[in-house]
Amino acid sequence: MHGAGFAIDAIKTLRNNRSLLKGKGAGPYKNFDTAYITDSIISRKAPVYRKASAQYLTNLRAQLAADNRRKALKHSVILGITVIVTSLAFYLALFT
Repeated sequence: MHGAGFAIDAIKTLRNNRSLLKGKGAGPYKNFDTAYITDSIISRKAPVYRKASAQYLTNLRAQLAADNRRKALKHSVILGITVIVTSLAFYLALFT
């Protein structure tokens, strides 16, 4: 049973850590402040999302399409320049 001591030690460590969180006095050593955990969980509210209007969605779609066209054009120009420069470099390397 190799490694059984490590598993038991891990279980004991987890149990000791859990005991620090439990109880009214915040653990046997009273050195762990649980107020910031419980207050934030209790006061947490569900997020409220606004609904997007149809006009906003059409404007957003048009803007995203324009951005994508701009990016595609930029990438194709960069690819063309790269192909031209690479082919010129190979031509000069082979025939000079």
